[in-house]
Amino acid sequence: MPIHFKLGGYGLGNWVRTQRSRTDRLSPERKQRLDDIGFIWDPLIVAWEEGFNKLLEFKEREGDCRVPNKHKEGGFNLGSWVGTQRRNKDSISPERKQRLGETGFVWGQLAKAWEEGFNKLLQFKEANGHCRVPNLFKLDGFNLGSWVGVQRRNKDSLSSEQKQRLDALGFIWDAYTEKWEEGFSKLQQFKEREGDCRVPRAYQLDGFRLGRWVGVQRNTKDSMSPERRQRLDDIGFVWDTLTEAWEEGFSKLSQFKEAEGHCRVRLRATISGFNLGKWVSWQRTTKDSMSAERRQRLDDIGFVWDASKGKT
Repeated sequence: MPIHFKLGGYGLGNWVRTQRSRTDRLSPERKQRLDDIGFIWDPLIVAWEEGFNKLLEFKEREGDCRVPNKHKEGGFNLGSWVGTQRRNKDSISPERKQRLGETGFVWGQLAKAWEEGFNKLLQFKEANGHCRVPNLFKLDGFNLGSWVGVQRRNKDSLSSEQKQRLDALGFIWDAYTEKWEEGFSKLQQFKEREGDCRVPRAYQLDGFRLGRWVGVQRNTKDSMSPERRQRLDDIGFVWDTLTEAWEEGFSKLSQFKEAEGHCRVRLRATISGFNLGKWVSWQRTTKDSMSAERRQRLDDIGFVWDASKGKT
């Protein structure tokens, strides 16, 4: 109770102080009556309990115990009180340590900074659905990208509890794995929009060089894990660039037929910058060496193999 506290005009705070200062002169009966209502004789205990209650108020409102250094709670210097608990950690009674621990009290400044980073990562995941944080990314002024990098470098020195919490969030410890997952996610977005995985070589998606990433996957196919190959196969990834080029031509021819009603393509005809006439001519030239599956697909859309019949 504050020393200047009054109740109904009565100076109760001053009266309480008087009882403490005169404890040796109080009658046993009076001391017993005060004990029975939970009177606290030690003013240091009173101050600690006040600080603890203010900490509980702070946590109820903010959701955690990360109190800024200069924060005041209802006029009480809670930031200073929290700092005192940290400095006196080794001399605090086990009972007080337990009570603070149960509130989620952060004992060290490093632990406090870690909790801030973890909560920012949690916000990032809630907004984006993953933990792939760009290196330079900041959230509310907090350098989250840098924090993520520090966790990876310091993995061996993190506590098992910290590692477990990051794992539960879907944290990616390997930066190379993170980059691959980002590329795969971008490829999925590309396919959802374009209908296929035929990514142009110089293509970028939201600043990510997806065309280059696709090329790297082709070049590293033999050393890639079976799990990654399967995931790429499942979304229709084209491993062979020649196959990709053929599929692009077939897709353009299908578009041409849908628009014109036939496959009689002029030699110099282009569609969306693609030289469809030249592609058609090449299919005729390579007919004998073409796979039966490709010939069948061309036949199915009414491809004209005889150039003389293809003229309009």
